[in-house]
Amino acid sequence: MSKREEKELKEFEAKIEQVSRELSKPAKKMFDFKFSAGWALGARLATELLGGVVVGAGIGLVFDKLLSTSPWFLIVFLMLGSAAGIVNVYRTVSDVQKKQDAEKSAGRNNKE
Repeated sequence: MSKREEKELKEFEAKIEQVSRELSKPAKKMFDFKFSAGWALGARLATELLGGVVVGAGIGLVFDKLLSTSPWFLIVFLMLGSAAGIVNVYRTVSDVQKKQDAEKSAGRNNKE
């Protein structure tokens, strides 16, 4: 093997070593998971609240049409649907808070 070939081989091995070091480093995050999780939670809360209102209004409209009592059942079921939506949002937020508290306490226990 000539000196020129040996030199090229060493350069090639150095490049391979450099690339393998770069690949062994942790990958950069494409996006922040906490940020996207926050958006997902916000969309879920909005959907639950809106869903309760829409279902309540729909039930109220159906009863008003069937019983010709417009707008009384709409008003009653719109309020009930709104209350149900608020209760669902409260439950979801409580569950998320419990999970975050559990993660924080588990993190403290691991550090000790």
